[in-house]
Amino acid sequence: MKKFIAPLGALCLTLVLSGCGSDLREVLISGTIEKLNKAKTSLPNIKTNVAKWDKETKDAEKTKLLKSAMDGTNSLRGVARELQEIKQATGQLDPTTKEQREEYLQKYRDRLGSAVEGLKKEQTGLNDALIMAEKNHPQLKTALAELKQKLQLAQSEFDVLTKQQ
Repeated sequence: MKKFIAPLGALCLTLVLSGCGSDLREVLISGTIEKLNKAKTSLPNIKTNVAKWDKETKDAEKTKLLKSAMDGTNSLRGVARELQEIKQATGQLDPTTKEQREEYLQKYRDRLGSAVEGLKKEQTGLNDALIMAEKNHPQLKTALAELKQKLQLAQSEFDVLTKQQ
């Protein structure tokens, strides 16, 4: 789960440094920022369900909350796939000039940085909630195993972003 940020940072750099016509380039960069923000909103939903699971005493409710958290990982996987499509599209474009790269960096640096930082903050919150839930319920640690597995699967979708094609 802690590895979401590195692939996203690499994707952002790839988008800014690979080339294309300015309109399409800006669409792809904006799309990347939008997808990062979408991932950022998926993480608190998962975290909320984990936190509620941690406090819940009824087994039936715990099961529902854990299922909701696991369903939230599907959204993360979808975002990763959308980012993969954006990366693929940028890879098919002509290189930009040094001046164009500088222009894009200046124009999008703050928005991109904010999106990545927000995602990092939400990811840390989710990690903390998972640690707390495991600590508070060591006898139920295996109940969280499937959620953690699904989060790792989502992570692997993000990891593809940093692989050479």
